[in-house]
Amino acid sequence: MCLQCGQLWCAECNGHTPEGLRECPTCRAKVSQLAVSVKRARKLVARAVGRYTARAEAFLGDCALNGQGLRRDPVEAVRWHRRAADRGLAAAQNALGVALGQGKGVPRDDAAAVAWFRRAASQGHPEAEFNLAMCYARGLGVAMSPTEALALTSHAAVRGHPDAQYTLGLWFEEGKETLPCDQAAARQWYQRARTQGHKDATVKTMHKHKVLDPKTFKPTTPMNSAWADGLSTNERYEWMGNCYAMRCDDDYVWGGGILRGPNDPQRTLQSLTVDFLTFSLLATRHGVTPEGWNWPAFLNVAPRFVRFVFTKSDAKERWGSENIFSGALSTSPGSRSLRYTGTRVYGRCYQSPQPFNDAKSSQMFDQATIDAGRGVCADNAALSEVGGAEQWIKFVEELRPHLPSV
Repeated sequence: MCLQCGQLWCAECNGHTPEGLRECPTCRAKVSQLAVSVKRARKLVARAVGRYTARAEAFLGDCALNGQGLRRDPVEAVRWHRRAADRGLAAAQNALGVALGQGKGVPRDDAAAVAWFRRAASQGHPEAEFNLAMCYARGLGVAMSPTEALALTSHAAVRGHPDAQYTLGLWFEEGKETLPCDQAAARQWYQRARTQGHKDATVKTMHKHKVLDPKTFKPTTPMNSAWADGLSTNERYEWMGNCYAMRCDDDYVWGGGILRGPNDPQRTLQSLTVDFLTFSLLATRHGVTPEGWNWPAFLNVAPRFVRFVFTKSDAKERWGSENIFSGALSTSPGSRSLRYTGTRVYGRCYQSPQPFNDAKSSQMFDQATIDAGRGVCADNAALSEVGGAEQWIKFVEELRPHLPSV
């Protein structure tokens, strides 16, 4: 029996904390050792009867997923979680939804992930409610709906889910998802999440990348730039260049064959410069570039990244992984997804015809397009936001040998 949450599932192992168990499979309270627990779980599954069979299957799925007591195997984890989910266990349904959303151990299927999140949420599983809310917020596997996202997140937050509480704080702070900008409400939700040990809520006041001042709770560093945490200066420049090129590729693959930037076979020096200038203006206006961003230094190296096609497979090879679903669900500083960074830059998901996240994002995109359309000229005041006209002229000259002028 877990002394932290009172679950009797551990009691099936002869009524005592089994030798080898590292943490309670329900509340994750730290205990000791795991091996005997895995053996007992297999016996419960083999019987295929009894009160604890589904929970044992889910536990074996967790062990296979995390490499605890079993060899790490995402495919095997999905198999166990699916068996438990089919028996109606909400935690397993949520875990299966996460696997489907991330494409971990199973082909990615956002619509199927939403279906499993919905089944778990209907049983009152707060984490599933929060995951379903993030799907509605980002339009992943379901039509984007800020209203549904807010309702589900609020319900999970009230029931004590720390990630939901933290996310409500973010939305109140930034005035998003139909909520007014309310710093007092943001502070309240951050504090509630922090009392449960939510690390990112503590980050708001204590981390070097804090967003709110610890006394006034006024914004200091936008969360849009959290992708930069842990990257060197040169890696940050490469990340932004890759972000632009990959967004161009996604707009072609997922956006109905939109050809622009390096993906346009008829691209010219002017067309690519204007397109990248639009991206750069949006990045700085949406606060995606981190504090201290050096535009001249970035533009010196950008030509080597923005003129080549950059696909998801390239992202996996360079950065280790690429999944907008996990990026959208994670609120940890340093969690990165090129696609999610691109979504923050443009104010909408790459899957056209997704609408802009809000009217302000649409207006900012239109204005950036107009400003960039004026081209690289000395009287283009918008260029001062992104390094200045002189630096953009150097950028153009660097690209000139590689692209036709017209």
